[in-house]
Amino acid sequence: MNIKSTNKTEKSEIFPLGYIIKTNIDNFFTKVEEFAFFCFCKDWWIIEFSMLFQYMFSSPYKIMRKTHLDEDDFIYGEISIKTICEILKDIEADRDDYFIDLGSGRGYAVFGAYLAGIQKSKGIEFVKEFTDRALNTKKALRTDKIEFLNEDFTKSDLNSATVIFIAGTTMEKSTIKKIACRISEIDHCVKVISLSRELHGKNFKTVFSKEYRFSWGKSLVYYQIKE
Repeated sequence: MNIKSTNKTEKSEIFPLGYIIKTNIDNFFTKVEEFAFFCFCKDWWIIEFSMLFQYMFSSPYKIMRKTHLDEDDFIYGEISIKTICEILKDIEADRDDYFIDLGSGRGYAVFGAYLAGIQKSKGIEFVKEFTDRALNTKKALRTDKIEFLNEDFTKSDLNSATVIFIAGTTMEKSTIKKIACRISEIDHCVKVISLSRELHGKNFKTVFSKEYRFSWGKSLVYYQIKE
């Protein structure tokens, strides 16, 4: 539950203590499971240490509150590398896919797609500080399979995508509608992964929905195909 402060210059988020404790425990065990799976993967270690050092003194949540205090489209949450790999496996994504994350934040979904063996992954993020730091991590990985763009994803070119990820849990309905319209314009079949909300349109077919773990807890994920 998000509660806005009555102070016009501030916005605070208040959560029950039990929720905070449970979420932190869940995130800890998710990271332990992720470590067990990727501990022998050099690129996973590069990503983790890059994130650690770049966000040691400025958490992504503080960055988001500082830059977009009162906009629901910019409420921050994260997906783990483990979770995005699970989702990509469930939708049978393969190395020939082109993965695009709309609102990529620190870039975990993009890096996860890369570790899952996707040939090309792109993150589109409006907050420049996130994009700049994600590009630093890409540089450390020394790969040309990853790209990050600092732009408005409702206006981005999505024609190359075969898999699109949308963390739409707190997005405005108007934003979700714009995204659906842009994806509808793509002239080939696209796999669409959306959090909490289905995309609507005559050429969208829902294949399944399933709960996965995220930084705030479990959320329902819809897998749709834009035919």
